[in-house]
Formats: sequence, structure tokens, C-alpha cells
Amino acid sequence: MMRLFLSIMVIVALGAPLFAADSPPTGFYVQIVRGANDPKAKGTGWKPIGPKLAERLKRVVPWDYYWETARQELAPSKGKPQHIEISSRRELQIVWVGAQKVELCIYRNGVLMRKSRVTVNSGMTILGGDATGNEGWFVVVRKDKPSVN
Repeated sequence: MMRLFLSIMVIVALGAPLFAADSPPTGFYVQIVRGANDPKAKGTGWKPIGPKLAERLKRVVPWDYYWETARQELAPSKGKPQHIEISSRRELQIVWVGAQKVELCIYRNGVLMRKSRVTVNSGMTILGGDATGNEGWFVVVRKDKPSVN
């Protein structure tokens, strides 16, 4: 189940490039999303995600509910890693690594768990995190401003 989930997330990431630019984009958004079958948000600040992202995630992993647990807007700079806390034990690092590429690294307890280099063009990139049969989380990196329901 976990291998299938991760394989699907890699396919989604490769098939959905990030954004188009000859140089680093002026900014982009990072969303931390939790998918679950439980209709109740577990955190007080959690919000249902927008319909565009929900439809995309449901095609891959059809949980009943998707919650945005955190959002941050970033402006990349070449060679300077930026860090976002996903949870108390998880962190996302984003680094501009080439003329049109960013590197996304997910760490758990300081140990690298996933790494992906993404060409920078229009769209969004979705990286999957740990999942069980009842819930899982995602890191969504996108150029367009997310909406929430």
C-alpha cells in the first residue's frame, strides 16, 4: 500500500510541473494538506481545501476529506534553502538548484525521507507523505494562490 501510494505521488509530481520561468519565480505557495476519512478537522486552524486541489487529490487517493493545515508564500532565491515546518517532526526544504529547477526535500526527525527536483513551469507539484488506510498528508507547491472552502 505504501509503495503504491509513493509511486502514485511520484507520477503526479513528474506529470505536473511547477511553474514557467527563465529565472526564479517571484513567489509561490506551499500548502500542507491532510487527507482523511474523518469529517472533523483535528486542528483548530484547519480548513477544507479548494475544489481544484481536492479534485486532483481525489483522482489519486480518494479520501473523503482534505484539510489545509498550514500555508506559506515563498519567494525563492538561488542557493538559499528555505524551510517550512510540516509538523513537529517533519520539515520541507526548498532550494533553487538550476536555471529552471527547484529541489524539494522532506525530512522526518532530521533525516531525509523524500527528495524531488522539479522543473519550474506552470502547474503544481504534489509530494505525498506518510499514509495509513485512514489518513495521509501532502505537500503542495503551486504558483496560483490556493482557495479554501
